[in-house]
Order: sequence, then structure tokens, then C-alpha cells
Amino acid sequence: MLRQCKVIFVVMVQSILISCGQTIPQAFAQDGLLNAQNWYIPRSNLELRGEWRFFWNEFLDANEVDRPDKMSLSAGKHWTSLRKDGQSLPSFGYGTYRLNVLLPDNRDTLALYIPVMHTAYRVYVDGEFLYENGVVSEFESFHKPSFHTKVIALRGHRKHLRIQIDVSNYTHKIAGMKEVIQLGRIDNIYAHVSGAYIFNWFIIFFLSILSIYHFFLYNLRQSEKASFYLGFLYLGILIMILTLAEGRILFNMLPDVWCMLIIRLSGIGLPLSIYMGARVLYYLFLDHRFDILITVSKIYVVSYIFTSLFSPNEYMAEWTYRFEFVSIFFIIVGLLLTLRAVIYRKKDSLLYLTSLILICFGSIHDTLYNGNYAIGLHPLGYYSVIFFLIPQTYILTRSIVQIFKSEEKISRALIKSNEELENKVQERTVELQKANRWKANFVSLMSHDLR
Repeated sequence: MLRQCKVIFVVMVQSILISCGQTIPQAFAQDGLLNAQNWYIPRSNLELRGEWRFFWNEFLDANEVDRPDKMSLSAGKHWTSLRKDGQSLPSFGYGTYRLNVLLPDNRDTLALYIPVMHTAYRVYVDGEFLYENGVVSEFESFHKPSFHTKVIALRGHRKHLRIQIDVSNYTHKIAGMKEVIQLGRIDNIYAHVSGAYIFNWFIIFFLSILSIYHFFLYNLRQSEKASFYLGFLYLGILIMILTLAEGRILFNMLPDVWCMLIIRLSGIGLPLSIYMGARVLYYLFLDHRFDILITVSKIYVVSYIFTSLFSPNEYMAEWTYRFEFVSIFFIIVGLLLTLRAVIYRKKDSLLYLTSLILICFGSIHDTLYNGNYAIGLHPLGYYSVIFFLIPQTYILTRSIVQIFKSEEKISRALIKSNEELENKVQERTVELQKANRWKANFVSLMSHDLR
């Protein structure tokens, strides 16, 4: 068991070191100016991080000079982190982002990779309109959300870019530029996008196989309920990856008329995973004294899903955001209960705890990141679940294999006992046959003598 935990720990450390080793120093914008003249274009993409100039409740003309009422807003933070007249800006509204980028001499064709903006935007470069995602509007009735990601090629060779992005949001709690735009050589941009898509589909395929696998195991032995709930846990994570991971697969596969429905469906993944994870933990390490945990998690899940699917947009945006923070409580409780199982030396609890630590860290970090409480870092995403799911699958599979081995051992012992019994029956039958022959001979002799 200790050896298995060490292997998982080594893999985690190696992944962290590799990611750190690939990190390239990068320039940050200050007051709407990003000096990237030292950027080596063929090597990496440039993330447009730092302070953008932001104009609340204004859509500026693309060729208009900045107004004095500008604010500075860091990329990676939604505009609710800003304050105006002593109050935080609301999620619902609109505004203009502006950034000037100084580039080195180059003859490469550049492109912008724009991930999800919350929730509709227009892009201008050097005063030229390039693209609109969804329908941007000052009015909620005309606004239409879109979570499509986009690669925009930039024509010509430029040493200076003046980027303007108009954003409107009447749909989501997260508002504006939460995910960071990337600038790079067009082949590098497409390589990054395709790499993310391939990795997402690999994870989706892997989780789908594991889900089917655990349903199959439960079908073979229905007493193993933890395997059944683990299959549904994988489905919950699949929903989150399809809707929330980089690339927004479902949003890009379907037209914008489906956008609002997918946003609502994306809220199902987290509560489903929380509840199924609680069930798996219950059947692995807990007993009936912890039934209250399942009851509380069930109330949380039903409330979360009902709010996500059926409440009006404004309430849905506000309350699902709060439910997401409540999930931290369940994650910490799960971690403490697993630690309790380790203290009581429950079987496989140490391996389970080792794998659970990383996903707890990743889930809490991403929740805080979405709430503007963890700034300047990339979200860990749902890829850390691999370190959690593989050990869980190993634990349940080994448990079921041991059960099958035990049953096979019992079956062999039963077969052996049957064979021994059959041999004894055959021996007794032979003896009885001999006795019958002796009896028949004796009776025959007696009859002969009497005659």
C-alpha cells in the first residue's frame, strides 16, 4: 500500500515539475499597455495578462480616444471585482476593454485565441471590426450569449496592436474576461487549441470507458454498490469537462440557440459528482451512523440542480455561484472522513486519501479562482481528477477481483469436497455390491444344501 502511495506522489511531483519547467517568463500589461518587444514569437504564445483599460456601461467607438473615466481591470478577473461609487459592479451589464500591445519586428502571421468571454463580445483591432460572438447589446432583451471559442487571424505585419473588446453579460455570474486571451503565430495558436481538444477528448474517452467498466462490474456483482455510484461519478465529471473545460466542447459543437440550455445543464455536473462521491465514500469506509451525510448531500444536490435548471436567469446566475462555494464544505468533509478511515486502518483508505488530496486541492482552487479569490494562476481544471479516479478504480477493481478469487477458492473447495464425497459413495457402492454378491452366493449355497 505504501509503495502504491509513493508511486502516485512521484507522478504528481513530476507533473508539477514538468509544468513549471515549461513556464516561460512573460510580460504583463500596466495601465493598458503591454510591452512585448522582448517576446520571442516562434517559441511560445503571449498571454495578454495584466491591466486592461476598462469602461463600465460604455461601448466606445473603436477609433475614439480613451475617456478620463477609465478603470484598470486585470485579465483573469471579472468586473465584479471593481468598485464604483463605493459599490462593487454588478454581474449584469456591459463595458469596453482596451489594450495596446508593442510587438518585436516579425514577418509571421499572428492570430488571437479568444476563449470564453462572459457572455457575448465584439473584437476590434486597430479600429477594424473583426468578429462578434453572440449578440452584444446594452439591453438584456437584445443580448444573446455565446460560449464559442475563436481563433482570429490578423492580416499584415504589425509592430503595434490596439485591441478593443466590447462585452455584455446578462446570463452568468462571472462577467467579462475571466479567461486570458492569447496572441501568437497562427500555427502555434492552432497547435495549442488542437492540443487542448485532443487532451479533452482523451479524458472524455477514458472516463467513458471507466464509467461503462464500473457499471459492468456492478452488473456482475450487485452487492458492490460503490462501483455503481463511481460510474455515475464519472458521468458527472464528463458533464463538467464537456461544458466547462477549455475548448467548451458542447458549446462549440452546437449553435448559439443551445447556449442557455447548455449553461443550465453545466450546473448538473458538480452536484452530481458531489453526491456520487459521498455515496462511494459511504460504501467504502462508513456505516449507518453517517446516513445524515447522504441525506444532507441529497438535499444540496436536489436544490442545486433545481436552481440550475428551472430558476430565472438572474437567480440561476447568483445561486448556482453560491452553491459552488458550498461544495467546498462537502469536499473538506469527505477529506476528513477519509482521514478518519486511515486512522481506523480501513482497507485501501491510505491510497484513497492520497488520491483525494489532489482533487480536493484542485476543486477548492478552481472554486476560489472563479470567485476572484485566487488571482494570477491558471485554473487547474478537471484534469487532476485522473489522479483520483485511477486509484479509486484500482481499489474497487481489486476488491471485486479478491471477491471473485475468494468465490473461486470456495468453489474449488466445494468441487473438491463433492469429488471426495463422490469417491466415498463409489467406494461404499463397491463394498455394498460385494456384500450383495456374498449374500447371493450364501443364499444360493444354503438353498442347494436344503434341497
